[in-house]
Amino acid sequence: MKKIILYVPAVIFTLGVIVLTTILRDWNTPLWYAWALLLWISGFVMNKGKTLGVVIGCFPGIHLIYMSTQFTGQVINIELPLGLIIAIYYIGCGFVIWKKNHRGMTV
Repeated sequence: MKKIILYVPAVIFTLGVIVLTTILRDWNTPLWYAWALLLWISGFVMNKGKTLGVVIGCFPGIHLIYMSTQFTGQVINIELPLGLIIAIYYIGCGFVIWKKNHRGMTV
């Protein structure tokens, strides 16, 4: 697996945060910055071959899934699908890293 693929969610989310904060002119969004930081940290940890990055990367996805249970009156409920995509992506990457680390070991 190419190492750059581990950073794709972090890059997409960081660009989204920059664009949205510029368009909305709302620079006081610490939760968005925390999520972006968690995704970058997850990418760095998984790049080192550690599966702990899966847990770190799933936090934003789990929080999005939780947010989808709250009624906000939105027309489009995007939190649940986006949270599931993020969580499944990181679980899949973690499985590949785990498989690569345990190749050749017998049970």
